[in-house]
Amino acid sequence: MRIMLVNALFLLTFVFFFSSIVNYYYDDFATAMDSNSGLFTENKSIDLNDTNQGWGRGVRDFKVDEGSAAPEIPVLLYHRILDDNDIQDHHYNKNGELYKTITLKSQFEKQMDLLAKEDFVTLTSKEFELFMRGEIDLPEKSVLITFDDGFKDNHIEAYPILKEHQFTALNFVITGYIDESDSEYEPAHNQYLSISDIMAATDVFEYYSHTYNFHHQNEKGVAYLISEPISAVKKDIEISVNNLNNRSDYFAYPYGAYNNKTADLLEEMDFKMAFTSDLDKARPDQDPYRIPRIEISNRDDIEDFKEKIGLEKE
Repeated sequence: MRIMLVNALFLLTFVFFFSSIVNYYYDDFATAMDSNSGLFTENKSIDLNDTNQGWGRGVRDFKVDEGSAAPEIPVLLYHRILDDNDIQDHHYNKNGELYKTITLKSQFEKQMDLLAKEDFVTLTSKEFELFMRGEIDLPEKSVLITFDDGFKDNHIEAYPILKEHQFTALNFVITGYIDESDSEYEPAHNQYLSISDIMAATDVFEYYSHTYNFHHQNEKGVAYLISEPISAVKKDIEISVNNLNNRSDYFAYPYGAYNNKTADLLEEMDFKMAFTSDLDKARPDQDPYRIPRIEISNRDDIEDFKEKIGLEKE
């Protein structure tokens, strides 16, 4: 009888202890499950094809006069574009500064208006690739516009502005975050493009890989593309390429982080170019797997923007 009582007490103690542990860590468990269960289907492919993306392979005849060709090209890097009225407290860091990856819609409008006013040409991926290979001359006022991560606000806020000016851009998408349910836009959250968002903007955006689910850092703050085994990196990129209907021409490194192994891997996988966040303008003498970009921040006023695109400040 005493043994049975002891066993019963032990069982009750174990159940209470285990329940406490589960309750204590419930949020962590739930978060982990949510972060995995929401990923875009690995073997699913979005219908991006020559019909809706073929224009990106087109090359215009710019008829550049001798001596007036661009020696270098600013490659602009954006992340989020948020309406000024949608900014909330959590969009600011602990120092009370708006996160650098956010550009206000009012700023973006002024920047695109300036490009249009100054007769800048926005390049397709193919035109830029041929420039980097030294095979074509481009007008001195040329620019390549890029977006990283594939946020939903790129479609809601940036797309209409770009379309109005007949501008084009490259959008490097974390394909694992693509929204299969087409959720309603909520700018307070980090929402990502849905399939319908992507398909509705194929006349402005060219879509390429920013990994499938490797836009992360390990416990030491090292980007997965560097910290994880190269075989795992390759598998992740292969999934993302499949999600984009085998669009494997161009790539952007998450966090701008890369090393010789990742650059060599992309070359082995037949990518033609890879973009970093190293600050510089792009020139034909540079490594095509280490192309620099100029990040545009909300801290840039219009005079700063002028300087970044090669115009003189007033």
